Amino acid sequence: MPANDPTPPRLGTAPDWGAAAEAAVAAYCGWHPAPSRRETLVVSALHHSRDLRLPTLHLTQIHQIEVRTPAGWAELAEHEYEWDEAGLLRLARHRHWPMALRGIRADVTHGWDWAEVPDIAGLIHNVSRRAASGVYGIASQSVSGASVSYQTAGGAPLSVPLLQIEKQALDPYRIGAGSIAG
Repeated sequence: MPANDPTPPRLGTAPDWGAAAEAAVAAYCGWHPAPSRRETLVVSALHHSRDLRLPTLHLTQIHQIEVRTPAGWAELAEHEYEWDEAGLLRLARHRHWPMALRGIRADVTHGWDWAEVPDIAGLIHNVSRRAASGVYGIASQSVSGASVSYQTAGGAPLSVPLLQIEKQALDPYRIGAGSIAG
């Protein structure tokens, strides 16, 4: 079923444990470290500053930056800002980001390709295998009829817990936790 299909999944269908494991990693890290993908990040500028940090630790391309103005969204030209791989945006001299909640939109490509982070790929694989074979997430089970129902919310598993050792392995990719980006 496509991700944008509004039709709820049939009851009793097995959850996508791989997607659930990726979501658990993204939730723990504060962003999705892998795979690399293009997405629009909407962020707030809470201080009068030239610098703004995007929720990423591996920014590879900026497609567009927009700021909200009283007249609507205004696109910044490439010469009006600079950026680094760790997700820091800096406006040109004597300019500041508008102090506004959800006032900046950044269309970016970020995250690592799977081959660049085999540790994350392996961790997600192991978490999804453990989740698929484990008993957590099961709402009901019948032995004679051999049917299993999973606890879901909109078709997604309610949770895929990470072990403490997995969290420690992810700490270098976690925003604000001694990350590899400094």
